[in-house]
Parts: sequence; C-alpha cells; structure tokens
Amino acid sequence: MIHYSSTPTNLENLITVPHSSQDLTSTSSIKDFIINNFNSSYLDDIIISSEIHLIKPNYDFYKYILDKYNINSNNVLFLDDNKDNIESAGEMGINTILVNKNMNIYDEICKYMIKYE
Repeated sequence: MIHYSSTPTNLENLITVPHSSQDLTSTSSIKDFIINNFNSSYLDDIIISSEIHLIKPNYDFYKYILDKYNINSNNVLFLDDNKDNIESAGEMGINTILVNKNMNIYDEICKYMIKYE
C-alpha cells in the first residue's frame, strides 16, 4: 500500500521503478525492490502481510493499517495481483490497482496520480 498525504509535485521524485513488473516472491525481495526504487521520503512504511500476521483479503489486514496510521482509506493506493484482495480493499474505500505481469506499474501509478490531482 502507498499512503499519500499529498500528491508529490513531481511524480518522478516518487517513483523510479523499472518500466516493467518484476517477479517478487519473498518478503525481503519485495522490501528491497521498494526501498531501491522509491524515494523513501514519500513512503510512510512498507507493510508485508506475513510480517503482521494478517492475511489479505480479510478486512482485518486493511483495518490494521488504517488504524495503525490513523489514515483515511481514500488516501491509500493499494497495488496487488489478486482480484479478491483488490475487491476487499476497494470495499473499504481504498484506491486500488490490479497488477498483472505485463503491466507497466510506473505508468499505472502515474495515471492514477494524475487522475486524482
């Protein structure tokens, strides 16, 4: 999930990810990918479901994050490759992007950020 309190003035400062999805299968590789490709000054935290012992698509997973950071669901962008996870997050008012392996994640986040400027 990406929580944003305001839209960055220059999206390039937020995201420097390669222009293709990558196979990220372990917790450490996911965190490394995010840390190495995002400007951390725009990230509040990196939450991995297995680390908080709550499993998507259960609402408790999303509620934990919203409550922990006292944030409004419409200020969160959730990316996932599982339709059930996207649907449950969306039902809680969280903005979502369903990711697929052929997707250009950078472009999708840019489209989303421009849409909500």
